[in-house]
Amino acid sequence: MAKKLKDPNKHKARKEKARAFNSQFSKLPSGVADMPQGTILSDEVATNPLIEELVDDGKHYILVFDKYESKECELSKLSTPQAKSLIKKFQQITKCNPKLLPQSGIVRDNINNSGSYKGLFRNLNPDIELKETSLADYGRMFFYIVNRYFCVVAIQSAHKNINN
Repeated sequence: MAKKLKDPNKHKARKEKARAFNSQFSKLPSGVADMPQGTILSDEVATNPLIEELVDDGKHYILVFDKYESKECELSKLSTPQAKSLIKKFQQITKCNPKLLPQSGIVRDNINNSGSYKGLFRNLNPDIELKETSLADYGRMFFYIVNRYFCVVAIQSAHKNINN
């Protein structure tokens, strides 16, 4: 079977983009590399115009993993299609305006601190309202929300049995 050749124009365009990006580093003012640690750089040196700046418009969720419960997580069990689905869910969350959350379909259920769900509450304050969202047809993500912070607690590949 013949090996498919890569598109030479695509490869050339990528090389040009990389060359343009790398050339920015050669334009640093002299002496920058020798500056003592803790020196504040000027905006001219600290900002790369080729990198898009993230704009926080205050209207979308920010993902937080501070209380991520690794003992309850099954992230390593996800297949490639499941991982891609999870990324799409993260994109849906970060594009969601908090005012539109109720009609977004992101929140599936509220979770109680009982049965096999107890481990999810291990490091959470007692007043946290844990919620669940469905991940396509394969699992669940558990989270809580504080203001604009969407705090992920665990990702599981199967539905929990609440009677255990």
